[in-house]
Amino acid sequence: MVGEHGVVWRCVWRWFKDEARRTINAIHDGSRLEADFVETPIFNLHVPKEVYGVPTEILWPENTWKDKEAYNESLRKLGDGIFSEGYSA
Repeated sequence: MVGEHGVVWRCVWRWFKDEARRTINAIHDGSRLEADFVETPIFNLHVPKEVYGVPTEILWPENTWKDKEAYNESLRKLGDGIFSEGYSA
């Protein structure tokens, strides 16, 4: 997808449809309540360390990027600018 902020793939989960369903099922059945979580930088999201039936490498968005520095730069740009501007008063 091309937009004012460059070229991005918006929905990586479409490639991981079965894994996305397993993640949603884990949320609904309550098994995530007992999970260990890791806090992400910038947005402070809590991501489970594992979800049964889901490869751990896809739980972390940076693992789906070939260029880790490009991922980190996009994350910083999103968190420090685009997202912040959208919520400023």
